[in-house]
Amino acid sequence: LHVSIDGSGSMEGTKWWQTLINTIALGYISLHMNNIDLTISIRTTGRDLSKSSMTAHIPLLILAFNSKKHTLRDLKRLGHYKTKGLTPEGMCLNALNEYIPNSSYYLDSYLINMSDGYPTFEKSSNFSYKGITAILDTAQAVRNIKKKGVKILSYFIQSSSTKTKEKELIENFQIMYGKEASFIDPKNMHEVTKTLNNLFLEKNLIS
Repeated sequence: LHVSIDGSGSMEGTKWWQTLINTIALGYISLHMNNIDLTISIRTTGRDLSKSSMTAHIPLLILAFNSKKHTLRDLKRLGHYKTKGLTPEGMCLNALNEYIPNSSYYLDSYLINMSDGYPTFEKSSNFSYKGITAILDTAQAVRNIKKKGVKILSYFIQSSSTKTKEKELIENFQIMYGKEASFIDPKNMHEVTKTLNNLFLEKNLIS
């Protein structure tokens, strides 16, 4: 099970804390179950200090937790993360694909994605990653992950600012993530945990 969270600046506040509470809850479960391996990643942007200010802005994929290697203490450190940066969705998902195992007869592989906006990244005046180009690139990244037999559950975390263009957001999020796309209020983030708990029960992973 891989949980990947949008850690961009737009997630700041209630959306981030509700997402984090539920993600840490999943991490806690995984630490106590031998048949559930959980990795948590955060997608954002950062700076490459070895480069000039014009080209230093880079996509950043943070592999923040691995239940096979880390402890509860490591899991709690997620609470220190501060949301910032942009949302290089497809670029990070392409990198993430390397860390998600193929599904097989012996392994069910899942990607749980949580985000709140359009894919966006700008490196300089010469490179801009947004609009339909970024949406289609993200959709291709998702298809590449699905080719490995990975099941994807993707949640768009809504806010009052997204209500004004909700139809457009729904259409574009579904282009990126397909029928697996769901829309959820941050106050109802517990529904994500509930859905996954039902999935674990169905697969006889927990009792």
